[in-house]
Amino acid sequence: MPKLNREYFRNFIFGAEDAFVSTVGVVFGLATNSDYSSKQLIVTGLVVISVEALSMSAGAFLSEESVHEIENSKNDVKDNTTVDALVMLVTYLLAGWLVLAPYLFIETTIAKYISMGVTFLALFGLGLIPVHKVKDGIRMVFIAGIAIIIGLLVANLIK
Repeated sequence: MPKLNREYFRNFIFGAEDAFVSTVGVVFGLATNSDYSSKQLIVTGLVVISVEALSMSAGAFLSEESVHEIENSKNDVKDNTTVDALVMLVTYLLAGWLVLAPYLFIETTIAKYISMGVTFLALFGLGLIPVHKVKDGIRMVFIAGIAIIIGLLVANLIK
């Protein structure tokens, strides 16, 4: 079985975590502020997912290219910056859609809690991936959860 490239793995974890946190933070925060319709929440979620996925993908590509330039491309790391960017893009899009999906099918007052629950479960699973330790899953949920709570607090301050 081929060994997983650490840069691709890093972009997978980073893309998924950022998509979960950013998307649920924005959409849950706005859903809690009752001034937004279901359609507005979905459009906002789609905008967040699209813009962030492209931005994160571009950032992955440019940062990896910069590292290769600094190292004068004389490294032994078999890393393709285009693949780095694609891993980030696809991971972000899929994770973002997972967060947004409940809003497409369920009434907002319920969907926001399902989305939050799915996000915390997914973050826990994401934390388990590297070495399969429960404490790493809990750490991922705790650290990412802080950012999600910030989104909720800001939305409620403006309410």
